[in-house]
Amino acid sequence: MAVRLDLPLVTYAVKIREVNMQDGFALVERRTESRNEVVKAGFPLLLTCEKDIAQIPYASLPDLVKSLRYEPEMWTADTPVTYDAAQIGLKGSPTMVFKTGTPEKHSGGEVIKTAEIGVEAAVRMALEKILAAESVASVLG
Repeated sequence: MAVRLDLPLVTYAVKIREVNMQDGFALVERRTESRNEVVKAGFPLLLTCEKDIAQIPYASLPDLVKSLRYEPEMWTADTPVTYDAAQIGLKGSPTMVFKTGTPEKHSGGEVIKTAEIGVEAAVRMALEKILAAESVASVLG
């Protein structure tokens, strides 16, 4: 969506550190595999957030009643903004799914209990099993 709208994209946001409307930017802390990093992005921007970005409060009784009466606003290709029908939905998707399926279920691996045979014997046994496997043995020569 960000690419199509030509907007900056910040993914995995965990904290919004600053919103500066006057200068038109936000400082956003985002999660990466190794650490969190702080990104400065201009407005408008698109964020994807982690669930821990905010605490979700319990709804009050009046809000629960109000939610039961809520009628969502329906958007179409014509309203509230007009979109080219060729650019939205299945026909407008830039990706195509070739095939779907369920992967086969694998059984668990062998458990070597070091408490029973000792660490040294367990390592020796594991290395023997690894080297006995044809694909690994051919790589290691």
